Amino acid sequence: MGTISHLPGRRARDHDRCAPCAIVVTVHGFAAGDQAVAWQAVSTIRAGRGDLPDGNEALLELTSGDRRVVVGERQPGFAALEAALVAAFPGCAGWRGALPGPPAAAGTFVVLYRRD
Repeated sequence: MGTISHLPGRRARDHDRCAPCAIVVTVHGFAAGDQAVAWQAVSTIRAGRGDLPDGNEALLELTSGDRRVVVGERQPGFAALEAALVAAFPGCAGWRGALPGPPAAAGTFVVLYRRD
């Protein structure tokens, strides 16, 4: 019988996640740490929940080109990002209602926007 020598990271770690950094919203998009995203370059927006020791966190994942940037509601500036996101992508309004509930919540994402 084999021994597991490496466990894959959780889904949020597979993305360009900048958990402790502040989100800065601009007219053209937003930045989180060294990750900058322009609204016109966004091809997909997904919403999900991250599994944290003290509860679930709502996450937004934005894909721009070959890069995925994940931001969480606990980051400073998330409320401003949420407002700007809904202004730029009106179809994302009410996105929290689309989040899956427990027990399948953590790591499950739903598509809010996809550019055709």
